[in-house]
Amino acid sequence: VDRSVPMIGYVLLVSGLFALSSSGVVFDLQEGPSAEMKTLWRFILTTVVFFFLAAKSFKREEFARFSLVDACVWMPLAGINYAFMCTAFVVALELTTLVNAFILANLASL
Repeated sequence: VDRSVPMIGYVLLVSGLFALSSSGVVFDLQEGPSAEMKTLWRFILTTVVFFFLAAKSFKREEFARFSLVDACVWMPLAGINYAFMCTAFVVALELTTLVNAFILANLASL
């Protein structure tokens, strides 16, 4: 089996690495609100944008499989966990440097 990664995959990987690596430096250079507040607003904006994108891609057939347990248990639980992750990251920013917090947060998927 011959498998190869298209060139766009490498371009996305390098651009994502650059974006994540430079966001800590950009937050330090900006004046005004603290880095913690900027990060919190970034998480909130991400949630709002992805909510509308997910709602748009939701098909009628998929909505029919969406049960009451999903709506009343799993969705609020997912929201609470996401809020905890965002809050924990902002608190971690107060306890360590911005660069260390971004590196640790981005290594979580490994």
